[in-house]
Amino acid sequence: MGLNTITRHLKSGKWCRKGEFYIEYANSDDRYKYKAKRVIHSTLDGNLINEYSSPAEASESLGYPKISIVRACRFNKIYKGALFAYVI
Repeated sequence: MGLNTITRHLKSGKWCRKGEFYIEYANSDDRYKYKAKRVIHSTLDGNLINEYSSPAEASESLGYPKISIVRACRFNKIYKGALFAYVI
């Protein structure tokens, strides 16, 4: 194994030994951080109804399935007579 291979694996958080790869993350907490996307709930006319900090919060507040809100945001679909969109 060459020095470049070892360096590449160390930079990516992987350690290589005898052809086997062991994944070790220096900051494992950073790896799983998720930044939620804010969601806008509006009428078909474009009037704002509410803004939520995440699809999960919108789901809990409205009683709709989270996956339905996510799909409406991602694919610009109407769901339950309203528009949902991610805040960019």
